[in-house]
Amino acid sequence: MNLKLHANATTTPKTRAYIQASTVSVAEMAAELGVYETTIKRWRRRTDTADRSTQPHRLHTSLAASKEGRRLRLRSRMMMNRLCALCASLATVCFSFVGSHAVLAHDWYSSTADPVYQSNCCGGHDCAPVDSEWVSEVAEGYRLKMTIDQARTVNPAAETPVDAVVPWSRIQSPPTATHAFYACIYDRDRAAPRYGVICFFATPTM
Repeated sequence: MNLKLHANATTTPKTRAYIQASTVSVAEMAAELGVYETTIKRWRRRTDTADRSTQPHRLHTSLAASKEGRRLRLRSRMMMNRLCALCASLATVCFSFVGSHAVLAHDWYSSTADPVYQSNCCGGHDCAPVDSEWVSEVAEGYRLKMTIDQARTVNPAAETPVDAVVPWSRIQSPPTATHAFYACIYDRDRAAPRYGVICFFATPTM
C-alpha cells in the first residue's frame, strides 16, 4: 500500500499510534522521538492517525459571479478602445461627419463607435462624462436618467430629458479612467431602441 504523507510530516501513522498508546509524559515522548512537544500533544488529542486535508473548506471571491462576468465583458473591449485612442492621439485633426456637415471631433470619443449599431460616438459636442448619480445598474445594463439641464452638460443642444436603459452589449470601456461613466447623446431623438443614447462608457471596477 502506498503511504502518502504531508511534505512536512515528522511522524508516520505507526509512530502516531505509538504516541496515542503511550502513557509517558509529553516531554519524554518528544525527546524519545525527536519531535516537538506540540506534535505529541496534537496526536494524543486525535483518535485517528491519518493526515488531514489542507484544502480550504470554502473558496472566497471578491465579486459575485454575475458582476465578475460584467467586469470581464467591459475589460474585453479595453484593448480595442485603447488602440482607437492611440490612433486619435496621432492624428493632427480628426473629423466626423453627421449628414452633410463636417464637425471637428473632440477628445477620444471621435475614434469610437457603438458596438451594436456601429455609429460614430462623436458628433462634435455631444459627449461628456456623466455624474454617477444619474446612472444606476439594472439587470439589463445601466440606466441613464437626466433632466434637460443635466442632459445639456453632455450635449448643449439637448432639448429633452434622457431616460434610457443601455444594455450590456452596448457598454464600452473608456480609454481614460478619470470618471466612472461617459455618454454621448442626441439633442432630441429619444425613440426606441436607443432612447437618445449614441454611446455609453463605464469604467471597469477592479
